Amino acid sequence: MHPSTTTDATTGVSPEQDVEKNSSLAPLLTSYSASVAMDPDPSNTPPPTAGLTDGKAKNGKPTGVQRVYARKGGFLLGQWFFTFWVLGATAQSLRLASELRFAVPMLAYTVVCASIHVVPMYYFAMSNKPVSPTNSRPPQWYLVTYAISSVAWFAAMACVVLVLVDTLPFDGDEDIAKGLQKCGKHKTYKCYHATKNAQINTLAKMNTATAGFITLFIIGHWYQISKLWWCTFTADEIREAYEFNPSKK
Repeated sequence: MHPSTTTDATTGVSPEQDVEKNSSLAPLLTSYSASVAMDPDPSNTPPPTAGLTDGKAKNGKPTGVQRVYARKGGFLLGQWFFTFWVLGATAQSLRLASELRFAVPMLAYTVVCASIHVVPMYYFAMSNKPVSPTNSRPPQWYLVTYAISSVAWFAAMACVVLVLVDTLPFDGDEDIAKGLQKCGKHKTYKCYHATKNAQINTLAKMNTATAGFITLFIIGHWYQISKLWWCTFTADEIREAYEFNPSKK
């Protein structure tokens, strides 16, 4: 005579069969819970900044911080290019300024200012990333030295304008005492050459334009730098800009 068994009216499974089924699944559930709780693969764990936008990694474009530093570098490149123009024109003016003693100190200062900026501009341009992975701003030495550089250039711009104003009375003067001379290397006719003071005035006009461009580049540079204070960037944008290496592009 077989023992009587009771079946569940809902599932049609006896209690003995249900206990046996649950006991067979218990080890599997235990091992699965342990594997989830102790996952040895760190790649499965999301980073602390996983919810932030990393810009370049997702859409292939530079992040906001990288764009600021790239534009800053563009302004520095333009400033460095026109530095050679100012240096050459002012040195030529200084050579001709034997009759304009009042202009010599201003010309000399402009030559010195342009000369000492040829090398430092390289180091300014090489500072193309934030000071740390968590701070989007440039190093302190950069801000201090470029501030001094900016003041020096503004003073040089003032000297250039003063030389231009002081030499305006000589604009168009011709050296009649030397008589008619050949006007140019490839020209056959003769003319009166400009006096030294008139040449300085012409060079001062060129310098006013080039020094004006340098002033605009300096203002544009500081505008880009100011964005690192009043613009908001994500942690990933700052980190990527800090780790960015142009040589690996």
